[in-house]
Amino acid sequence: MKNSFWLVAVGILLSLPAPAQEKANTNALVKNIPVLCYHQVRDWKSTDSKFARTYIIPVETFTQQIKALHDNGYHPILPDQVVYNKPLPPNPVIITFDDGPESQYTSALPVLDRYNIKALFFIMTVTIGHKNFMDRAQIKSLITKGHEIGCHTWNHIQVTKYHSAQDYETQFQKPKKLLEEITGKPVTLFAYPDGTWNVEAVKQLQRMGYASAFQLWGKTDEAAPMFTIKRILVDGHWDAPALLKRLKNYTTPTK
Repeated sequence: MKNSFWLVAVGILLSLPAPAQEKANTNALVKNIPVLCYHQVRDWKSTDSKFARTYIIPVETFTQQIKALHDNGYHPILPDQVVYNKPLPPNPVIITFDDGPESQYTSALPVLDRYNIKALFFIMTVTIGHKNFMDRAQIKSLITKGHEIGCHTWNHIQVTKYHSAQDYETQFQKPKKLLEEITGKPVTLFAYPDGTWNVEAVKQLQRMGYASAFQLWGKTDEAAPMFTIKRILVDGHWDAPALLKRLKNYTTPTK
């Protein structure tokens, strides 16, 4: 049933005039395609609290989750496949990673490579090259391998705490320029620290040339759907069946 739905949807998109296609695909990204959010991919330590383990996916758990997506007919895609009217596979899903810890490169990337999956990595630039975080060469390598890089601010301060034009320059504009320097590609995607957003942040992101932004906790805002794209925070306590359960019949609510 799912496969039939997406085949029909793609057929409708291809038959629409270009502007209508773009609007329809945008709606698909915002409302119909689940976006997964991962953080650290490493085995738990005895010092990790129960709360911390929410954000830490053990390597074997991550491996089983990705295998389950593959085995159950889900097809990971990148956002540009939707926005730029490329044909959509059945059961699309978008996989994203936040912050830029090195474990995403050393532990998650080999699993993604095994299944030929491309993902979107949101990088916090203050930690680039620091211990346990990705360096410039690793970030560039992700681009070479066909993955996508987005911005996750300079130092992860929530956008609701910004008070001046300098705050937005420091957290939005300078990290964007640095990531573009590293990757050699435009950086137009953004993820809000802690998944929280406000209207002023949306305005500033639009002014600085971002195309869309991803949140976590709130509903998609109908006034700015491409800048409040909802994601599913993948909990480190979920096994593969738990993840599949949350993907079944997924639709993003709007307010």
